[in-house]
Amino acid sequence: MAFGLISALLSGCSAGTGAIIDFASLERPDSPNNFLVCPDGFCRAAVDMPSPAFAASPDVLFAATKRALGRQERTALELEDQPRRQLVYVQRSALMRFPDRVWIEIVPLPGNRSGLAVFSRSIYGYSDLGVNKGRVLAWLDAIGAELAAR
Repeated sequence: MAFGLISALLSGCSAGTGAIIDFASLERPDSPNNFLVCPDGFCRAAVDMPSPAFAASPDVLFAATKRALGRQERTALELEDQPRRQLVYVQRSALMRFPDRVWIEIVPLPGNRSGLAVFSRSIYGYSDLGVNKGRVLAWLDAIGAELAAR
């Protein structure tokens, strides 16, 4: 019974507002509950892995990203800045409905290609047991599949 009450309270918790971020000046927290992907030289902070380069223009990648992530479970688009090609999503965990926030920015690359800057961070807790990394890798795969299907 206590578990049900706690779960109900947490599922109604707001994740707050995820303002647009500047990846060039992003400072990562010391906690291990985040994961960062950026094209080479785009982020000042140390990245966990470089962004793949997609054979698509920034506008095409932006649209494909929105389509692919619109199909992710327990995921809501929280904010969109089209001029910056930046999106902010909140994805909630299945059991306790804890929110994690994900910032994505489409980065133009030479040769009509594009990359993604992605910062995924747990809102609550110190460690995430690899959830943010797993999410980012799965989302990159989903975006790649969306581009391949077009």
